[in-house]
Amino acid sequence: MAKDMDIGNPLALRPREGRSWLERRTMEDLQLTEEERRTKAVFLKFQAILNKLTPQKFRALAEKTLQLPINTEERLSGVVDRIFRRALIMEGPNYSVAYANLCRVMALLKVETAGTEGKTNVITFFRKLMTKCQQEFDKDKHYDEEREVMVKAIEEAATPEAKKQCKEVLELADIRARRRSLGNIRFIGELFKLKMLSETIIHECIVRLLRSSTDEESLECLALLITTTGKDLDIEKAKPLTDLYFNRISEIIKKGKISLRLKFILQDILDLRSNKWVPRRRMWQDSQPKTIDQIHAEARMEAEQQKQMISQHQAMNYGRRDSCDLDTVGGRRKGR
Repeated sequence: MAKDMDIGNPLALRPREGRSWLERRTMEDLQLTEEERRTKAVFLKFQAILNKLTPQKFRALAEKTLQLPINTEERLSGVVDRIFRRALIMEGPNYSVAYANLCRVMALLKVETAGTEGKTNVITFFRKLMTKCQQEFDKDKHYDEEREVMVKAIEEAATPEAKKQCKEVLELADIRARRRSLGNIRFIGELFKLKMLSETIIHECIVRLLRSSTDEESLECLALLITTTGKDLDIEKAKPLTDLYFNRISEIIKKGKISLRLKFILQDILDLRSNKWVPRRRMWQDSQPKTIDQIHAEARMEAEQQKQMISQHQAMNYGRRDSCDLDTVGGRRKGR
């Protein structure tokens, strides 16, 4: 057995289960070709950029992204996959805004691949992005089929314990699928806002979100999506569809078993449309992330306002005290 080992490689002398993570990683790297190592290095650098991506650092990190050698189809597909992975797992719309803006910067990236009959095919980042959007959206349809299988397993469970276990599996799968779906819809909405997607996929998202009248997470995501895209969707040729959407939202407000807070959010959407998509006041959400400089500026402004309020309050108190002193003096004089 010792003869079969690579004596020149000291890592090969240790059994796999006894190796550290670093040793296993080194062994895997040794088995890669030079091209695979370079591709892996590109992915690691791009992942580091995504980890650091903030509004404050966006321009510098976007420039670093464009300097990466994303010059093969594998690398182009890999960076698109990593953007979606981050966009779907991160909570809140602010991350979707940052990743969508990064996609706009990368939209013109393209690579050439060998085609049939000696022709060259050009594959763009934009095309890969559209394909990924459709794939992620189709996952929801596939999950509906998987869910039916899990529901059937619950019905056919032989014992109460087996039925309970199947229910727990279904609940966990539902949570994961809903989070992935809502993250995808948020990201798609931001891409549409940047004119990178057509209206068709947005209409599909709205229909999916309107399926449930009680799922508050989906309905809140619906409100966010319509606030972001409604003005561009509410055009003459799509008016019958948008009328159906808003009639459904009105029904949910009146009959849906949802919280009072969510009813106000949905009512804001109705008011927004009736006011021709001009907000009467600041909407319930602010999807644009702030830079550190903006936060510091707002903090300084609030501190200045507080100082002014304190100064005004003190001035008013001094005025009242002087008035009281004069009244007292006047009263004494009258008494005399």
